Amino acid sequence: MPAKPMTPATAPSSLPMEAEVQRQVRAHLVAQFYATVKQQFLPVFVITPLWGSMFYMEYRRPAILWWVGITMAAQILRLTLNLRYRAQPHTHADPQRWEKQAWWTAVVSGLTYAAGPWTMFDSQNQTFNALLMLWFLGMIAGAAPALASMRKAMVWFCSITGFSLALCMASGGTGLYLGQAIGSAVATVVFIWFGLQTHRLQASSLRLGLEKNALAEDLERQVQIAREASAEKSRFLAAASHDLRQPLHALTLFGEALRRKYANAPDAADLDRLMQSVLALNASLNTMLDISRLDAGVVPVNLRPVDLNTLFAALRQTYLARAESRQLSLRFRSGGRWVLADPHLLERLVGNLVENAIKYTETGGVLVCARPQRGPDGTPQVRLEVRDSGLGIPKEHHTKVFDEFFQLGNPGRDRSQGLGIGLSIVKRLVQLHGLHLGLRSASGCGSTFSLLLTPSATRPPTTEWATSVPSAPPPLATDPAHGVRLEGLNVLVVDDEVAITTAMSALLSSFGARVVTASGSGSAMQAVQAHPELDIAIIDFRLGAQETGIDLAPRLAEARGKPLPFAVITGDTGPAEIQRLRDSGATVCFKPLEANILLDTIIQLSNATR
Repeated sequence: MPAKPMTPATAPSSLPMEAEVQRQVRAHLVAQFYATVKQQFLPVFVITPLWGSMFYMEYRRPAILWWVGITMAAQILRLTLNLRYRAQPHTHADPQRWEKQAWWTAVVSGLTYAAGPWTMFDSQNQTFNALLMLWFLGMIAGAAPALASMRKAMVWFCSITGFSLALCMASGGTGLYLGQAIGSAVATVVFIWFGLQTHRLQASSLRLGLEKNALAEDLERQVQIAREASAEKSRFLAAASHDLRQPLHALTLFGEALRRKYANAPDAADLDRLMQSVLALNASLNTMLDISRLDAGVVPVNLRPVDLNTLFAALRQTYLARAESRQLSLRFRSGGRWVLADPHLLERLVGNLVENAIKYTETGGVLVCARPQRGPDGTPQVRLEVRDSGLGIPKEHHTKVFDEFFQLGNPGRDRSQGLGIGLSIVKRLVQLHGLHLGLRSASGCGSTFSLLLTPSATRPPTTEWATSVPSAPPPLATDPAHGVRLEGLNVLVVDDEVAITTAMSALLSSFGARVVTASGSGSAMQAVQAHPELDIAIIDFRLGAQETGIDLAPRLAEARGKPLPFAVITGDTGPAEIQRLRDSGATVCFKPLEANILLDTIIQLSNATR
């Protein structure tokens, strides 16, 4: 990996990194050197005997044949060592050993070639001496780049062979031979210089490649660390959410039961305020649950034609009172357009943007509008914008505002300003829906969030909106399910926490239901056998002993000999648990469960029994 700047924090680790890069560069250079040996073997075995035979036929010297034989033996030795290098495992682990072997084989080869000019030189035959000089300088010119990966071996081979040739030429004693000797020496130096430049380029290229690979590996490690940190964060939030939801669930049920019991008491207003605080905390946890469900990938996308008039009317009804309470205008301009989208996801997405705009606008107002435009390829699109005249967002925070818990102008984490999760949910909904979200804003100049939607040519006569995806927390009600009665309904409540079964029994009994409680699977099995009149069951997801509510429900139906409609209540928000609950097909409610949602669920289950 590349060396880091020498700071107190990084200096101790940068040296080992640099040493490892250097070792790998040396190992790759050694591998290149041994790869050239096999390539050189055949040309050397052809050229050396051919030229040697030509000189032998001219001079008839046995020494020439001896020299050819010794040179071939040296080449065979080089080839044998090359095959040994290739056969050895983990040769990259010890490049220094193979560098030494490459050096001494180059020296041996250089010494054998250095003897060649002395066996074939004849001061009386200038023609063959010129051929001799041409042969050996050509060989050195080819050897310099071929051996360049091992700088030391290249320098020694070229120096021994080239300067031996120069000395041999100088031994001729004439001015011509002295000039040839000087030319041979200069040519040898030039070839060595080119070999050194080649080595430098090879080493630099290898270093850059290794550093690039190291950076890629480091980036992959950092991405993996980020993924693990995100997963750990999700696990922590899921565990913390579950632990908080259990007592809050019981508090919600007990609080609603007390509020109904003492509705006409002098201090009933205090109970109303208590429930307002409890329901506000419920809404915060439900927002956290929405993020878990979106991260789990369990939210389906049902694309269909959506009438923006209908969507904007629903948003106006939800947020107009909030805008007027802040003396802001809230206007919608749909232009009668239809788009292809998931109606519920789109309502939640645009609703979060409207709520965010109202929250950060002090004067003026908010405009939600839709207008046609053309895409880069000329295809028609609908641009949906949420504009406000609020505080604006500095450019350096355009990305951060979509992070969880990030809020501008709220360093003290004032809960009345929300949790800072709304735009994080927007980002997830945009990704889930496959949309493009734009942001134009500057400090003090307001903000404009925009969505690019596909126009719909089909306009169905009616539009049924989905109900199985995350929805915004309902308005905080002071008297949920007013007027609902459950007389004659027999309900089984199964939970391993006594506080929850007690609170559930008190609340449902106040609505006229007859409640049978069970603390686990064993007592639940006894309850269905002792009370065949039971109509529905409310079962906790986690019952201890590795058993869950979705496992227990079929056993209860089998024990009583007929179906038992049931709902599972859970405080789990982990992606795996949510996916398992969704796959089960059961009716699922999430803790803390508000009374109006609980009663709606019970009514739906009781209707299924009729």
